Amino acid sequence: MKATQIFLVSLFLLGLAACNDEKATTNSVTTDSLAITVTGDLDTAKVKVEGDDMEASFSALKHFAAYSEDFQLLITNLDGLFRGVTIGMSKAEVKKLETDLGKLTKETATELNYTASLGEGETAKITYLFKDDKVNAINAEIRVKEVADYEALNAELVDYYQLKFGNMQLDNMQETWQINETHRIKVQDIEKTKTDFYILIEVK
Repeated sequence: MKATQIFLVSLFLLGLAACNDEKATTNSVTTDSLAITVTGDLDTAKVKVEGDDMEASFSALKHFAAYSEDFQLLITNLDGLFRGVTIGMSKAEVKKLETDLGKLTKETATELNYTASLGEGETAKITYLFKDDKVNAINAEIRVKEVADYEALNAELVDYYQLKFGNMQLDNMQETWQINETHRIKVQDIEKTKTDFYILIEVK
């Protein structure tokens, strides 16, 4: 590994470890040959530096522990694309991951719907769509009541996906990450009312 890459990765890891009371504003490292990914649940998260044989593990990774309660109740598992789920998972695998986390409100051959409770009076409606018993799309509509909570959660979601996938692009002013040749993730505002703010996460 080049000396400059080691230096950049060291700064990245030190920045994560230092986030006791304040969330870092910059959380990704870009080099010619390295990709940084975050996996695991919020208590045993793992940071992996790919491109060279180097891995750093943290117990109770402080970077994500500093995120809001809404984020931690929404992103209950750092693996996969959303709550541990990824494209191609079976319905049984999704149901196992959602056990005790979300309330199943609807099940058909092609769809699982869950409702997850976040902060006080705040919810997420989560839909997993299936083709041939395999996940091929995910939608999550998140409702928050306070503008400060809305702004914090939106920023944390963008930060989270940027750290996992990098190379964010704007598509009609919506933050977008291309995760493979056929699928991408979007984080977008969908509606604001006098009492509620809505964020939509799409994986398709």
